[in-house]
Amino acid sequence: MILIFFGKPNSGKGTYSQFVERTFGIKQVSTGDIFREEIASNSDLGNKLNQLIKSGRLIDDNTTLILLEKKLKNTDLRKGIILDGYPRTMVQAKQLDELLKKLNESLAAVYYFNASEETIIKRSSGRVVCQNCKRIFNTVTDLRPKIDGICDVCGGKLIQR
Repeated sequence: MILIFFGKPNSGKGTYSQFVERTFGIKQVSTGDIFREEIASNSDLGNKLNQLIKSGRLIDDNTTLILLEKKLKNTDLRKGIILDGYPRTMVQAKQLDELLKKLNESLAAVYYFNASEETIIKRSSGRVVCQNCKRIFNTVTDLRPKIDGICDVCGGKLIQR
């Protein structure tokens, strides 16, 4: 079972993806996390991605697809997955369709998260993420950590991306 959660940044995709993952065991897969994992591996591709991101450029669709395919092949898909924020374009949607056919998987549902610009700006200004477990918190909403700067789940440092 493949689910897609999409919407503008800070519309709630990541927060709900993490909730569904914790509650139902459906793994959250985010291309941003995939990119960060590849960069952390210090591979040649990771170094290239790091340079692209630092220069403010986007990762091309084909590279994104290659990394997504690698991630899906190394993930137990029996419980399902949530694609958080992917696909973003029609090209990516068509590539995903072909990838799912190749993996003998199918798309179960697509959820669109809608939020006002005011809400998105408010959430964006207070969003912090645990550098260890990637749990999302927000210093200006009801998702505040119990202790400022410290993850409630693992005790890791909270950072603002």
